[in-house]
Order: sequence, then structure tokens, then C-alpha cells
Amino acid sequence: MTVNVIARMPLMKAGLTAMLTLCAWSAIAGPYDGTYRQAANAECALVGVDGGSVKIEDDIFYGVEVECRMADPVNVLEMDALLYTMQCSGEDQVFSERAMLMNKAQDDGIIMVWDGYAFVFDRCPEPGSQPPLKVGTSDAPEANPQGTDTPAIEAAPIDAAADPALPDAVAEPATAD
Repeated sequence: MTVNVIARMPLMKAGLTAMLTLCAWSAIAGPYDGTYRQAANAECALVGVDGGSVKIEDDIFYGVEVECRMADPVNVLEMDALLYTMQCSGEDQVFSERAMLMNKAQDDGIIMVWDGYAFVFDRCPEPGSQPPLKVGTSDAPEANPQGTDTPAIEAAPIDAAADPALPDAVAEPATAD
């Protein structure tokens, strides 16, 4: 009996290694995984319906009444983008098309290009996270929460005469009000 256990050790070790590798691989998120708004006022919690959001998770795109397996990614030359074969099903249809995905140059979101169509999706906030503050709105924090007239950060006076970048400036001592 001891001989059989020892003889099986390499097989058990190989099986364990394969299982751990598979678990680690499935835990890695794809480059575009996330939930994205279809429009600025879209509801992020409603995935796959008009007026809601779309989602990419584990190389599956969940669109409006369609689900696509994102297969065979190919790097697009001189662009930070991937071209996928989308194997889709939904509304009693099965089809395959190509789609290119890339991150937006500004803000957090993606651009998805299908043959003849381009979609820009903004990323939804992660559940439980705080939405980003918008400057100039009532939900932005006060500049001076102490409630005094003293600014929160004092600026140091500039010695214009000593700064060669300011040749025409006249040096005047800083005065306190």
C-alpha cells in the first residue's frame, strides 16, 4: 500500500499544480472587465436592458439582450486596443462578429467598435464605492473647513529679482495685510 501511494505522488502533484494554475488564471480579470453605462443617466445596476448598462466579465460581454464570448484577442498595431471575435447569442439568434475594444483616452471607460458602429461607455462606480466629487458642485468639500478667513494653504512670497525666469519683474518685498 505504501508503494502505491508513493507511485501516485507525481500524478497527484501534477494534478494539484494544474488545478492551482487554473484557479489562479480564472481569478485574473480581463483588461476590460467592468460594468459600463450605455448613457450618462443609465442605471448601473440594470445590466443588459435598454437604459441600463453593459458588462464585461471573464471574457463575456453582456449587452442588451445579447451575450458574447470574447475570443481570440489580437493586438491592434500601434494602438492600445484588442480585436476580438465575438461569439454571440440572444433573441433566438447565434452570430459571430469582430469587435475592437480600447480604453478611453480621457476619463474611465471604453470604446467598443463593431463593423460600422462605435460605442463609448463610461465605467460605473464599483458597488459600495464613493462616486467621484465634481468640482464646483455642492457635494465638493469646502476649501477652508476651519471656518476662518485664513486660507488653508499659505503661499510663499516669490523673490522675482532672484528668479531668472522673470527678467522684467520688479522685486518688491512681500507685505502682510
